[in-house]
Amino acid sequence: MSLIGRIKNAWNAAFPVGFQSSRNSVFFLRGDDESEIYVTHEAAFMSAAVWACIDVVASSLASSDWNVYSGVRGGDNKQAIPSDNLQYILNTRFNPEMTAQAGKRALAIAAVGYGNGYAEIERDMSRRVVALWPISPDRVTPIRNEEGKLVYRVSQNSVGGTVDLDPTDVYHVRGPSVVGAVGDDMINKAIKTISRMIAIDQFASSYFSNNAELGTIFTYKGTLTEAKHDLIRKRLSEKHIGSKKAFTPGILEGGEWTVNRLDTNADKAQLVDAKYQIVEEVCRWFRVPPHKVAHLLRSTNNNIEHQGLEFSRDTLRPWVKEIEQEADFKLFPARGAQKFVEIDIDWASEGDFESRMRGFSTGITGGVYSVNDVRRKLGENTLGPEGDVHMIQGAMMKLEDVGKNMLPAQTKQQDKPVAQAWLESVYCRIERRRNSRAANLQKAGRKDWIEQSNKDAETYANEQVSELSSALGDKMDAAKQRALEVANGIHPPYFAAACVFKGEHE
Repeated sequence: MSLIGRIKNAWNAAFPVGFQSSRNSVFFLRGDDESEIYVTHEAAFMSAAVWACIDVVASSLASSDWNVYSGVRGGDNKQAIPSDNLQYILNTRFNPEMTAQAGKRALAIAAVGYGNGYAEIERDMSRRVVALWPISPDRVTPIRNEEGKLVYRVSQNSVGGTVDLDPTDVYHVRGPSVVGAVGDDMINKAIKTISRMIAIDQFASSYFSNNAELGTIFTYKGTLTEAKHDLIRKRLSEKHIGSKKAFTPGILEGGEWTVNRLDTNADKAQLVDAKYQIVEEVCRWFRVPPHKVAHLLRSTNNNIEHQGLEFSRDTLRPWVKEIEQEADFKLFPARGAQKFVEIDIDWASEGDFESRMRGFSTGITGGVYSVNDVRRKLGENTLGPEGDVHMIQGAMMKLEDVGKNMLPAQTKQQDKPVAQAWLESVYCRIERRRNSRAANLQKAGRKDWIEQSNKDAETYANEQVSELSSALGDKMDAAKQRALEVANGIHPPYFAAACVFKGEHE
């Protein structure tokens, strides 16, 4: 047995599933003969399902906004700081040679495909981040130096040798693993699945390149010389082998020939079913819904939206948390700065435009969102300070005004001057008069029912308040003004009466 064969047998005995070389990332599946399927990252990435799973996760993370906020994560004082230098780096330019989209995507592809994504952090004299430089993961080896300290040893392909980087200068995105310090290589874990996928692809290529048949036997009654045998094989190969030459007529000269065709086809070999099954198995390794890699065999219009939500919750969220926590620790010069990075993946759970508008409307009327909040989510300019007011359904009043007209009865009457209580009762009559008049006019179909009901209420208010002139004295003018405000629905009765006697203003 050759030296290479003995080495492979030794590796097969030591590693029953596969082997990863720290230098060139070569894997192979253990076999009992010389037909092992060799797998490298490059070979795995050329498999459509593998690359599609890696790319859909990486592209989703890279295309999301990595926003910088001031405050403490989970606190109530969160505030976006779009002018921060790190905001520019994470969303516009990773470094002078690449966009933020390209840099984040390279980092995510390495993390998902190799288990670890690395980027060197370039800082200025104040230790602030000025650029991030992605490093190919096959050049990086996390090790402990002679002092027992963790360092990242990076091979220098251009000049040779290695350089050790301090962990504080390496942005490291880790994939799932059993140790936590580094991520496990997903290609290595999925080597059996990927090997079967490559084997199926090789089988399909052989099938369709050999005249769309698995085998054809030509039998000659007699004896062929070696030269004649080679000539006939050459002619058959030149004129009939290949999918473009399928079903062309062939002529064999001399003697009696018998042609036996093996009755095997892709349908009977379950080639298509095997391809479907292996795609779904690859998706399991990367936790990607099959429809995200254009495998729509079991997807319907009813369940595909929910599968998209599962992609956001089950696939993207773990990666988001890993990226955010590493950014909070590595990208800010001082822990006391109270800044953090938050990745916005709300887009991944958005529905169609109509559903989004209904959701935003519910959020506004429930006091969850302000108009400016919604406009920011839509990418529009805000309306100014007035757009930051939070309202609720009904009278659409400010949150701080909710409940002012619902105080307990004892609070309204307790320790209240007689004149104030009297005035409040008059204001209540004015309010009831206005509401009753408005309801009648609206029922009658009057288009000016609001203006007319307010006008009638004002007339009634002047009449009622004038009767209190002896009791109100110098507060008469204020009482009339507040009566008109009650008549127009601006203030509730108890509040208007309190303002008259206590000198309060809205």
